[in-house]
Amino acid sequence: MKKVLLLGFLICMTWSSPTLACTVNGKDWAGAVNGVLEAFKSGTYQDVNEIIKENIRVENGQEIQKLVSDLQEYEPDGFDKCRIFMREERPPIVEKLIFQFIGTDGNGIFVYLLVVDGGREFKSGIQILRVSTDIEDILKIWSNS
Repeated sequence: MKKVLLLGFLICMTWSSPTLACTVNGKDWAGAVNGVLEAFKSGTYQDVNEIIKENIRVENGQEIQKLVSDLQEYEPDGFDKCRIFMREERPPIVEKLIFQFIGTDGNGIFVYLLVVDGGREFKSGIQILRVSTDIEDILKIWSNS
């Protein structure tokens, strides 16, 4: 019961906070993350496909196409609202983020991103991207990464 209340409190606190926006800045990976966020907001989901191909090693390209297709069916015009739901930095190179998107009809998704700042030695960018309509699915990924 305490977890539910704490999560509810966190939701209220982050939603109303004017300092949180649906963009990230100041990191090598910010361009890729902001590109994904903009694609979700605007409904240009095919852009997500291109960003994923540039940033994430994908074994099965059909998974990307299914994600794009599902999003186009679920919320064809994109999402009206976006906010950072959770954020955790693991210095010096890893950051985890969960974004919440809500459409004009009330439909919503949660987007989990694990991003790495590779510095001069490795490629910076999105390492893991997961999308779900169920926050519990995303929180399981969050706690296991």
